[in-house]
Amino acid sequence: MLPRRASLSGLPIVATIAFAIGAATLKASPYVLEQSATAAELKAKYERRLQEIAARVDGVVGYQMLDLASGERISRLERETFPTASTIKLTLVYELFKQADEGKIRLDETLTLDRAKAVGGSGILFELGTPTLSIRDYATLMVTLSDNTATNILIDRLGMDNVARRMQALGLSGTKLRRHMMDTAAARRGDENVSTPDEVVRLLLAIQ
Repeated sequence: MLPRRASLSGLPIVATIAFAIGAATLKASPYVLEQSATAAELKAKYERRLQEIAARVDGVVGYQMLDLASGERISRLERETFPTASTIKLTLVYELFKQADEGKIRLDETLTLDRAKAVGGSGILFELGTPTLSIRDYATLMVTLSDNTATNILIDRLGMDNVARRMQALGLSGTKLRRHMMDTAAARRGDENVSTPDEVVRLLLAIQ
């Protein structure tokens, strides 16, 4: 599940959600027409519900939802830029496996945690000593527990500039990894991690 978290600027980003409506695509028999009408009504009600929720939020809400079966999308401010919070970790997942495919990194490579680089927030590594873990293990902690220390280790190992070039190559010019996790000083300078709802969907599709 992607995080839904208030950013430092107070503008929340609503994470991308993949959903299935189940619209019928068979020939137009009475049964299929009835099913199609039901699906359309459910979709309309769902869109209205999302709009009602967004209107009550004390902030700006953007989202894009993609039905992987039909290709239909439901969007709101999908091309606007939002702080990403932990959603930016998806860029590291993509970069990690691309570098592994290219032979630039091994998933079983091990790194020992430098306590000076341990940060709080999400995760468990901050509470541990100096474990030696594989790159795969750090990535697993980043994804399953949203571990910020594991994320920072991967940022240093993979290279922030490499992530930036990879996002540009995907055409995701609005998706920018600019700082380490919990680096509030960088965030105050304006070096925030950002993306758009539309680009998060496109990144997830690239990962898929």
